[in-house]
Amino acid sequence: MSDLNKTSGTSPTKPPPGKRLITFTAQDLDKMVFAPPRYACAGLIIEGLTLLAGAPKVGKSWIVFQLAVAVALGTEWLGKKCERGDVLYLALEDSQRRVQSRMRKILDRLGVPPGLEFSTACPRLDAGAVEMIAAWLDEHADARLVILDVLGKVKPIRKRNDDAVAADASSLDQIQRLAADRHVSIIIVAHTRKAAAEDILEEVAGTFGLAGTADSVIVLKRPRGATEGSLHIFGRDYDEGDQELAV
Repeated sequence: MSDLNKTSGTSPTKPPPGKRLITFTAQDLDKMVFAPPRYACAGLIIEGLTLLAGAPKVGKSWIVFQLAVAVALGTEWLGKKCERGDVLYLALEDSQRRVQSRMRKILDRLGVPPGLEFSTACPRLDAGAVEMIAAWLDEHADARLVILDVLGKVKPIRKRNDDAVAADASSLDQIQRLAADRHVSIIIVAHTRKAAAEDILEEVAGTFGLAGTADSVIVLKRPRGATEGSLHIFGRDYDEGDQELAV
């Protein structure tokens, strides 16, 4: 064989057993039947990982606390019906006394829901938090919602030479997969930057690795001292598309 007919380069090696890609055909996909995504709160809080961000002291903890109570009781949140289920609230910036005070103000005469549990301590996401939440979900077949308040308390500490975007994406990868696998809503409360941006998603503190990994992003905006604000809701699976809701 002449040199002109020889192929250049080396042939790709075969992958070892168990390392081949798992694929499915378009015809197979067309025959599959999937259950519709579940909502912890109709039209607003969908299954998967949600990042809820806002400036400090604008009411993030209050609004997710109200959501936790509404889901545990099966009542409404922001005028939307919640699917009743067990709720885990990791109030990582609060003491038990503060959690009790907030709960009593919100519950008033509604009664204490039996399916609402709290913790004020949790390791970081790369140091056991995901496994602990998975174990809690194993013990609560009716679990509907998990809230981690706040991201800074559970986000892995980035190493000096790590790429910032990749590190942020990696920090949420396991908890995002857990939410998807268990068909529950997991909300992580985060902060926004001080400076406003033309694209609201750019206001979420951190890199686009955070917002890009989350299935949904909700940004709470409220002028300091004002009683009214707005929720800006973005997500991959919302039937309604992006939303803006006055609160």
